[in-house]
Amino acid sequence: EKGLYAIIGLFVTSKTIDLVQVGLNRSKNVLIISDKHEDIRKEILFQIDRGVTRLPAYGGFTDQEKPILMCVVDQSEFIK
Repeated sequence: EKGLYAIIGLFVTSKTIDLVQVGLNRSKNVLIISDKHEDIRKEILFQIDRGVTRLPAYGGFTDQEKPILMCVVDQSEFIK
């Protein structure tokens, strides 16, 4: 019984902390690094119907340029 109350307490506490930190806005900022960035950009634009920003970036180890795609999506769209 005490374990069940502990789990419920942890769940309520974590949801409260999320609400305080994030607020009621349930959107997420997604950063995508991939060699298939152009295909991913088209999917985001036309399938998910969201805007996407391409940012230039350089690898810390390889020093090669590779773009980062940034997109803000609703939490329900995150898995798509």
